[in-house]
Amino acid sequence: VDKSNIPVTMAGGVWEPADNYKFQLWDYFAYEYFNGFYFQGDASLLLAGDGLTLGVSLQGWDQRSLGEEVGGEFNTCFGGGMLDLSWKGFTLSSAYTIVDRSHRVVNPWAVSFSFNSMIEEDFDHAGEEAFSVGFEYDFSELGIDGFSTSAYFCNGDTPATGPGASPSQKEYDAYIYYNPGGKLEGLHLVLKSAIVDSQQSFPEGEDYHDIRFIVSYDLSFGIRPE
Repeated sequence: VDKSNIPVTMAGGVWEPADNYKFQLWDYFAYEYFNGFYFQGDASLLLAGDGLTLGVSLQGWDQRSLGEEVGGEFNTCFGGGMLDLSWKGFTLSSAYTIVDRSHRVVNPWAVSFSFNSMIEEDFDHAGEEAFSVGFEYDFSELGIDGFSTSAYFCNGDTPATGPGASPSQKEYDAYIYYNPGGKLEGLHLVLKSAIVDSQQSFPEGEDYHDIRFIVSYDLSFGIRPE
């Protein structure tokens, strides 16, 4: 992008016709860059009286360059779907996304909407198809409040030839979360790790490993009401 001070106008809406259904539409108009239209629908269905719940989500993201086209000319989109099954602290999830072959998805604000966005990779190259599986567990079911862990695997398959050719990749992610509570209410500890396995036949293909430890604390400012 040739300019870094491009203004953006955003408009959208969220509709929740019931507690277990949610639909959202958003439009991002980046002047002289692109217009993006995003849709997502989520549903949660109780399958059994003991809390077994099925979650279903669909998404779509359309992007078209406009004006001076400071990021180049492009017209692309992606779509995806996700399923998750939750029961007594356990959550199993699976997601699939696919990107138009003409151009990769643009993420100028360092945030990807994709269901398959991982710690390192967003799996949003031109023509990329990605499939992921995940596992989460909340240890509060065992009486350990504030402690949870999760792990995910995503496999991305990209075109080997043509203008959108790029290395296919796999990523393995793991998280550990701990919120102590009590006198340490507001403290959040996160340990996360990513392993990226890239197709080595491409010059830009690279394997790497990333570990991050994050400490954050919530602070409240203002006057507490009497």
